[in-house]
Amino acid sequence: MLIGIDSVISRLNRIQKNIPEAAEKSLYKIGKDIMKVAVNKTPEKTGALKKSALVSHPVTSGNKTKMVLSFGGPSAPYAIYVHENLKVNHPRGQAKFLEIAIEESASYVGNEIASEILHFWSSS
Repeated sequence: MLIGIDSVISRLNRIQKNIPEAAEKSLYKIGKDIMKVAVNKTPEKTGALKKSALVSHPVTSGNKTKMVLSFGGPSAPYAIYVHENLKVNHPRGQAKFLEIAIEESASYVGNEIASEILHFWSSS
């Protein structure tokens, strides 16, 4: 029997149990960053659309983690129309404001989550 194998197994079990939490923490931070970019791209007439920005806390179920980034709700029920209408020339902001912000973040999202998990791994 290897000396210290029990501590290695214990550490691996702790890490496996806590990786979803580390991933959720990282995903929420990324969601907030994406939303800041999206809000800066959002057309502004009254400010209600920008104020309706929402980032939900990530929820893990099994091996899937979900998070919602959205605009709209009762204060800005027109959000989808503003987002999707490419024919309107907005004095400030643009159509597809959330979609573009998400696309711009695609290159670093995986690296950010992996970095958070590796940080958790090294500190466990």
